[in-house]
Amino acid sequence: MAISTESMRKPNTQDLQNFTKEYFKKNPPIVKWKKIDCNGLADTENNIIYLNPENSEKEFGCQVTEGSYKPKTRIRFKDGEQYFAVLLHEIAEFKFYGKIKPPKCFKEIKNKIIKKLRREAVEKSKKLKTEYKEPTLDDVAYLAQDCFEDPGDHCEFRAWLLGRLNIDHIKVEDWAVQKFKKRRKDIAILLSD
Repeated sequence: MAISTESMRKPNTQDLQNFTKEYFKKNPPIVKWKKIDCNGLADTENNIIYLNPENSEKEFGCQVTEGSYKPKTRIRFKDGEQYFAVLLHEIAEFKFYGKIKPPKCFKEIKNKIIKKLRREAVEKSKKLKTEYKEPTLDDVAYLAQDCFEDPGDHCEFRAWLLGRLNIDHIKVEDWAVQKFKKRRKDIAILLSD
């Protein structure tokens, strides 16, 4: 059964942006709403945090490579809190990953595949007279299999591409849980406006 997101309390972008600024001394990422195939995405290259407006999560948890991780602390979200929980997770990704640079070949592979997929999508949309569809990160990860001889290297590329680095990703989620617990009252005030 799908959960309707129509009645969910969605915070305004300015409140989310101001909340984010509190965690950065300078140059905080811009917070934007975007329908994506996950609840949030930290685009560290372009300094943007994307939040999915259709987020219906009820508690903390995140994808870790090919599995999932649930923190020991169980917190059930009240209406609208899930957006701040995801925002804190994405902020943590900037804090933990911002200093880590992926191997240069990862960016080259990603850009090469995206260029190829976009060219094919444009040709297909013209040929079939359909709407252009932007390639997803999952599409890129799938096609990247041929670029790596070692399956472990492909798994690392996929994890980097999708923002799912094992141990560090668990640290990210645990950091978000701790900050959420400390800021829950502030979040409730922001949601009540």
